[in-house]
Amino acid sequence: MARLFKVGLTDLQFVYTDSLGKTPTILFLFAMSL
Repeated sequence: MARLFKVGLTDLQFVYTDSLGKTPTILFLFAMSL
């Protein structure tokens, strides 16, 4: 479960970095999901 979630975060990081260009957004989403 955690591994699949980690892969999902990698995909999200690519999408958000490509559209927003802000890595902190990923860190925020990760913190909210914990």
